[in-house]
Amino acid sequence: MAFFSEALKLFNLAEELQSSGSGKRGVEASRARLTEETHGRYDFEKMLNDLDSNPYKRKLDHASFIASTTIGLSASSGRGLFASKDFKMGDLVLCEKAFAATWFDVQEDPSHQIDLTPLRLQVERLIEHSPTALNKFFTLTDGVTSPAEHGGCALP
Repeated sequence: MAFFSEALKLFNLAEELQSSGSGKRGVEASRARLTEETHGRYDFEKMLNDLDSNPYKRKLDHASFIASTTIGLSASSGRGLFASKDFKMGDLVLCEKAFAATWFDVQEDPSHQIDLTPLRLQVERLIEHSPTALNKFFTLTDGVTSPAEHGGCALP
């Protein structure tokens, strides 16, 4: 879903063409996303600090790391996530960006009753307007449901 290699090439070109520094920031960000995507190296402390410094910031700019796993079928248990390498204790297995998320304020709603309607609407908008997001959403299912079975954009 993310094309960090292509972005890095374009930011390098932009850096050569201008001296404003925005190309350099893009190069640094693209390199960081590539490192996250290929090696699973994240600065989790910085992520938490970014969220703590702005509690209304709901999106972090980071790549997913799934390089050490694969989705497959097992003979006895159906579809699942499998390791594609040996892991040692403490190794990061995967780090996936949330497809969609919603929050609630415990102080505003002490009963902890969560209305999932905003989340459902967010997912519907995502998959309705993006074929890439639509395919990603359906890879999260059991493999039986397909986009065509739901008119191409409705939720299962």
